[in-house]
Amino acid sequence: AAGGGNIFGARSAQPGAAGIEGPYETYGIVIGPNASDSSRRWGSIDHQSPKYVDAIAPFTLRNGSYAAFVGEDHHLALATSASGPWHVSDPHRVAISTPSSAYNENPVVTEL
Repeated sequence: AAGGGNIFGARSAQPGAAGIEGPYETYGIVIGPNASDSSRRWGSIDHQSPKYVDAIAPFTLRNGSYAAFVGEDHHLALATSASGPWHVSDPHRVAISTPSSAYNENPVVTEL
């Protein structure tokens, strides 16, 4: 699939609160196996691969950079901008879980 395993970036053409409704302009692949920019190329188009990326939920760190879990094996990715490039680590050895779920496919990190 053309979009399989790729995360595309988009920004509103309207500034401020009015921009929530769009229209949106895409600016290419943020992270994915088909990125034309090699610094943004990571992952697999195969949904069975541990490097398949189907979601990304960037979390803003205190220093202004970003962190997110990507791929089926929850690789920690870091970037200085939400639009990338993302630098991806080795996968976690243990699935991310909660008391009510043994496995979370698309974890979203939030500040408590």
